[in-house]
Amino acid sequence: MSEACAAKGYRPRNPRLTPLYRLVETFYEEVKGCWEERFERLYGRWRGFLDRVVTSYVDCGNFSCGFARVRCPECASELLVAFSCQTRSFCPSCAAKRAAIFGAYLVEEVVAEVGHAQWVFTVPKMLRPYFLCRIRHRKYYADSGTMPTLAGPSKPVKALGEIDAA
Repeated sequence: MSEACAAKGYRPRNPRLTPLYRLVETFYEEVKGCWEERFERLYGRWRGFLDRVVTSYVDCGNFSCGFARVRCPECASELLVAFSCQTRSFCPSCAAKRAAIFGAYLVEEVVAEVGHAQWVFTVPKMLRPYFLCRIRHRKYYADSGTMPTLAGPSKPVKALGEIDAA
């Protein structure tokens, strides 16, 4: 390929060298075989679409499962590009590609070109009981009999008729 083609920098990836691929190749059938007896009670039944997702991930980037021949219009050199699985969540390569395409779409088409700021509001752990919903508040106070405080010992919660005259 010419200098212009080499600058585009396409490098075919080798998914067989990734740890996830080796893990799936080694243990997938074993996990699938013992799913019912070991994991079904905790995680639910085996879903049929998992076989399709894993099979497409194993075939992703594999030249024996299909490829496209790409020709450079400038220098007429050719390049083979393996087909991808195009799954959204399981394949890290395809998920990253989709995320990059979606991010570019947001920047170019959706988000207006104005200054944006992201504000993150966190509540300290000691104050989090104050932000719970009322039902959880009532249950918390009914069970413990105490009102959470910022510092020091907690005081018992008293109802209207229980006020001590001291």
